[in-house]
Amino acid sequence: MLGKPTAPELKAKAAETRGMLPFVVEVLARYLHKFAAKGGEVHLCAQFLHGAGVAALEYEAIQARNSRDMPRADSQALLDVYLRFATLCHRAGLAMTPKHHQVPHMIGQSVWHGNPKSYATYRDESMNGVIARIARMAQRKTFYVVAHTNFHYLLQTDWTSAMY
Repeated sequence: MLGKPTAPELKAKAAETRGMLPFVVEVLARYLHKFAAKGGEVHLCAQFLHGAGVAALEYEAIQARNSRDMPRADSQALLDVYLRFATLCHRAGLAMTPKHHQVPHMIGQSVWHGNPKSYATYRDESMNGVIARIARMAQRKTFYVVAHTNFHYLLQTDWTSAMY
């Protein structure tokens, strides 16, 4: 059992769960007939989740067969597969996060910026700590003014020096 009994969930980063995906898709495929016996919403949800898992595997396969350069056809295939994944997840009742909205934009830029599997976000991730420190310095009454002013100041300067 993952998460709470009322709301099962798995909180992990994508790289931590990548190995689980083929296993989960295989288990869902193996037991789809048991979900079918229950019928109704349970069967539909299982079918949607299985379809989303297959789409996620396809997404990974498209990325794996490409080097850093991403042909336009593969970029379009990546977008099609991702939209199928997102639609099936939504139909299964999974909560969509803001990152789910960013993925189509990232795929759309893959023709110019290359294969998304080669992206690194370390520089962006470190800025989260800077923003958290700015937020801790601000008081509640003036939070938005102080936070935005300090953040704007950092953008005008070399904010990477503020990390250390």
